[in-house]
Amino acid sequence: MEEILAAVARIAIGGLFLVAGVAKLRSGHTNFLRAVLGYDLLRGRRAALFARALPPIEIAIGVALIVGIAPGPVTFVTLGLLTVVTGAVIRSLVLGRAHHCACIGFTWAQVQSVQWSIAYRNWLLAMILLAVAAREGGSFAACRVIGGCQVAPVTAVILTSAGAVVLTASALVIAWLHWRARVGRSSSLIRPEPG
Repeated sequence: MEEILAAVARIAIGGLFLVAGVAKLRSGHTNFLRAVLGYDLLRGRRAALFARALPPIEIAIGVALIVGIAPGPVTFVTLGLLTVVTGAVIRSLVLGRAHHCACIGFTWAQVQSVQWSIAYRNWLLAMILLAVAAREGGSFAACRVIGGCQVAPVTAVILTSAGAVVLTASALVIAWLHWRARVGRSSSLIRPEPG
């Protein structure tokens, strides 16, 4: 039963990445580039390169997760991508930026603006991916990426637990930043303007 749940979760997350990549391609390079520039992290050629590269990368991740190709390295890359994207979303939210998230949407009008639910969703996806990786033996993707290593069962439990602790700590940080952003917004409404 656990194997079936792990496979379903892996396929569902793969499908999400596949749809996200295709949606970005369908929205057009100009729209996606505008969304990338909205994060104010990349400019010029770097932003254009990122906007060209991300959709095919997401499609490749999606297909690899669905088919089960190289689960270790793909899990490692997916967790890294989720971390980078979530960091960018949180940065925009903390800075009070309002722009398209460049997320899933079958038309550009359906793409939502950055919001805290994206950060929580990405954290949940990372947690599920970690559990799937632990179940399918892919939790030590870094070992596989650098040429393979043997991991004893006790070490596997320790490393998987460490990953869970890191993800739990990140959830607490996300919640704290969300709370701080809300408190900052509400207190700015109460404070009298200087003058």
